[in-house]
Amino acid sequence: MLRVLTVATVAAYLIVLAACRKPGSIYCFALVTPFTSEPRLLAAQYLLNVGIFQCDGWDVISNVSAEVLLQGHWEAVDGVKSNFGIVDTELFVKQVRGPPGFDPSDHFLHTNAKHLANTPVFQKV
Repeated sequence: MLRVLTVATVAAYLIVLAACRKPGSIYCFALVTPFTSEPRLLAAQYLLNVGIFQCDGWDVISNVSAEVLLQGHWEAVDGVKSNFGIVDTELFVKQVRGPPGFDPSDHFLHTNAKHLANTPVFQKV
C-alpha cells in the first residue's frame, strides 16, 4: 500500500513506533534520496539482509515511490513496500558551504550542483 506522508505524520509515526518497541529492540529507518547511489546501496543491503534490515523494525522513507526509487531492483521493491513511506519534502537543497577541506571547485561539482544537506532534512523527517 502506498503511503504519502507529511513531515508531521512521519514524526508522529516514528515517535509511536519507538514508544511501542520492547526494551532492547532496535528500530531503524533510512531516508533515501532518489537518483543518487543511495537506492542501489539500499537494494544491495536488502538483498544481503544487512544494515537497517537487521533491525527489529525498520522503515524506508523517500520523496518518491518505492517503484521509482528502486527501479530495476524489483525484489527489493517488493520487500520494502510494506515498510515504505513517502514524505512530502524536497530532499535536495541549494549547495551549502561544506566542512573544512571541502573543495567546491572539485571537478565533480559544477555551478548548479546540489547536494543533500542532511541536518535540515532529517529535522523535518
